[in-house]
Amino acid sequence: DKEKVLNHYYYLEKFLKKLSEEFKKEVIVTIHPGYNLDEHQSYLKDFKVFKYKTTDYIYKSFLVTAFDSSAVTDAILLKKKIIGLTSDFMSENENEHAKIFPNKVGYLCLNTKKDYNFKRDDLLLKMNKNINNYNNYISNYHCFKPNESGSQEIVDTIKDRFFS
Repeated sequence: DKEKVLNHYYYLEKFLKKLSEEFKKEVIVTIHPGYNLDEHQSYLKDFKVFKYKTTDYIYKSFLVTAFDSSAVTDAILLKKKIIGLTSDFMSENENEHAKIFPNKVGYLCLNTKKDYNFKRDDLLLKMNKNINNYNNYISNYHCFKPNESGSQEIVDTIKDRFFS
């Protein structure tokens, strides 16, 4: 429904503008490679919108926001401040999916309309504290042997299989 889409982007843009003002940072929006760039740029007129640049911008970012996106994994591994987003204008299923990573990893999840009146210092404190939660996620989902590098494991496996 066109009205829902317009409302979704209205509150998203308003929320991102507030983040930009509060943290005195430019907002860059990166979108999924399958999305239409011109369409998203038309909804988010006040921001630069890019495709195929998500990893680059996460690496450079002060803060990462995401709806339901596996790209947030880069932000977790880089120990970035993260805010998961939900919207009153997404379906219940979409909102539940958008909460999966925040719940699993332990970072904030805010609604672009209902949570608009956040306080900068409170938000910053929570985000910084939540970074400590990333280690459990990294250990459980991105590391087969804690305290051993993947590169060393490859070397050891090659030695064992071909030189023993």
